[in-house]
Amino acid sequence: MLDEINRAVQLEQIDPHSGMLAEKLAYILCGGNAAGTLNPISEQNLLDLEREVFLQLCGEPETLRLLKDILLTGNPPRYNNQRQTTARHQPKHPLLT
Repeated sequence: MLDEINRAVQLEQIDPHSGMLAEKLAYILCGGNAAGTLNPISEQNLLDLEREVFLQLCGEPETLRLLKDILLTGNPPRYNNQRQTTARHQPKHPLLT
């Protein structure tokens, strides 16, 4: 899976930040460091992995920029590039104004 993600980044099918997000998601879905064990992964383990990765991503400047864009516009940035939005479709988050 990681090879496919890296190939997509190299072919510029996805940007490097999206590639990193895909790698982090794969890490969670595969059970993190417990991957490959014969023991089942608990729901709590998956929640812990999700929290761990979320906190790591909150330290990434690009992630913070994307989150800010979503809060300002109500849409993911790529969606904003494809569609003309009007002022009434752009909810303003009070903490970001």
